[in-house]
Amino acid sequence: MESLRRALCGDGQVYVTGQAVASGDGGQGKTVLAQAYAHQYASDYPGGRFVVSCESIPLLTRLAALLPPSEQTKGQTDEQRAALVRGWLTRNERSLLILDNVTDDSQWCQPEFRALLPGKPCHVIVTTRAERLSGIDAVPVARLTEEEAFDLLDKFRPTAKDPSHRAAIRTILVEIESLAATVAAVGAVMQLDEYDDWEAYATHLSTATVDGLPDHTEAVRRETGYTGKTAVVLDDLRKRLPPAELRALDYAALLPADGIVPLWLETLLNTDADAARSASRLDLGQKPSGKPRSAADVLNHLRKLDLLRPSAGSDVLLSLHRLHRRRASELLAAQPPQRNALLDAITELAEARGIASYNAVLQPALRTELAPLAALVFTLVEAQRPDAAASLANWVQQPLSELARYAEAKAVLTHVLNNDDSSEQATAHNNLALILHDLGDLAAARIHMERAIAIGEKHFDPDHPTLATRYSNLATILQAVGDLPAARTHMERAIAIEQKHFDPGHPTLATSYNNIAWIDADAGEFDRALEWETRALSIVRKHFNESHPSVQAISRTHAVFARLASLPPAEARALFAKMTGNAG
Repeated sequence: MESLRRALCGDGQVYVTGQAVASGDGGQGKTVLAQAYAHQYASDYPGGRFVVSCESIPLLTRLAALLPPSEQTKGQTDEQRAALVRGWLTRNERSLLILDNVTDDSQWCQPEFRALLPGKPCHVIVTTRAERLSGIDAVPVARLTEEEAFDLLDKFRPTAKDPSHRAAIRTILVEIESLAATVAAVGAVMQLDEYDDWEAYATHLSTATVDGLPDHTEAVRRETGYTGKTAVVLDDLRKRLPPAELRALDYAALLPADGIVPLWLETLLNTDADAARSASRLDLGQKPSGKPRSAADVLNHLRKLDLLRPSAGSDVLLSLHRLHRRRASELLAAQPPQRNALLDAITELAEARGIASYNAVLQPALRTELAPLAALVFTLVEAQRPDAAASLANWVQQPLSELARYAEAKAVLTHVLNNDDSSEQATAHNNLALILHDLGDLAAARIHMERAIAIGEKHFDPDHPTLATRYSNLATILQAVGDLPAARTHMERAIAIEQKHFDPGHPTLATSYNNIAWIDADAGEFDRALEWETRALSIVRKHFNESHPSVQAISRTHAVFARLASLPPAEARALFAKMTGNAG
């Protein structure tokens, strides 16, 4: 703790940048140290203390999420909100920003990553397993002292401080090299051990062979963070867990590392415990009173065992320590049928929660799921579930875009694109094109919309309404690019299809007539624009009264086009350019 304090507040560059790295192998308590520092020195940071995870979701999105929603920030992009957060951290009273789990120097040195870091007076603590990060001092996290280890074990089993067990526990600590996460796992093992026999467990660890375990070779130890007989302890714990807790742990290992929504785990467990599953039904167990346990009871037990912890910077989400996550993943990889069954369940969950996310704009409770759902898209791609990932991305991008979280929406859609010609891929290209259009990247928007149409034309009849929608979308992009002839051609194709599917007075046609009217107006064809707008106005007046926003908007546009059509062409074009802000 003191080393971390000196690194943040000492002389030289560290003093100027206010940054320090807490580095070490998995399980050494880097995040815990950073959070403990934040708690102990809270009074030194009147500007506040903030934790953001640097995994899966871009740092820009994480910083943007720190800004509470307000009328002033409504409609702002992630870039704008992140810039506001960075500016606030840099200009106001000293604050503390913890960047949790920076991958390595390649992530740390990215210009776009570094550009987001706040300057003086803000202090920044970075946690990482990397051996070094460029231009920043490292504060290695040491193993637990003997007394710290005894204190930790005492929280799980009070007999840990009984003098009669001290020698046995010292043997255990030597075997596991006092690695913080492994000491906690030993505590959980002993809490679940009905005999409370420290001596027997010390003998077990001393005699356990590691030849067949992941921590056997030095190369694997460096890669995984396993130390000594970590895997032995993790496996011992898994063997002692009730079936429901073990199932929850395995599900957690397959979900995003720091974005586990408790509702997801409860839903998965309840589905597995459904009586309709008969022989494969999961038993959630019983309470001491004999009453059946709920899925929430299972998660609470895992919290008590310190296996599921609050995710960094969140009061709602859970995380699973990397050592437990890695070991569960290794064991599941050796059992493909079991792993696939769990992934099938997660895939079904992703679709259901993706559909539910559609209402996230209006329901704050659902809004907390958006970042975890975005992270789940990446997880599904990694698990080789491309269709499920694309479907989830297509659902979740809608509320993200409506909340102006464009960077996050763009990231999930970009990540799911591949060379397949599936309908989900076409939808992803279409949605990405619309976001790129809103962001002003018209060239890229055009490429993705044309790709969406090319795939769609392989799946649908030439007169399918989905193609009409995409032709209309492409027309909007082409209009923005300035290719008005092509824009008109595609809008005419959209209208031709819509006229085959809808009654002449359908509101969809009114929208399309209004769109093509504006294309004609941009081209200086004001007589033709007036004709289209007249048809649009006639339709909306059949459906709405004169005070309706749609009627009022189209009425105003109709009046403008009528005036322009009455003027000489040159004068009309000059006036229109002035009205639309395009006057030279």
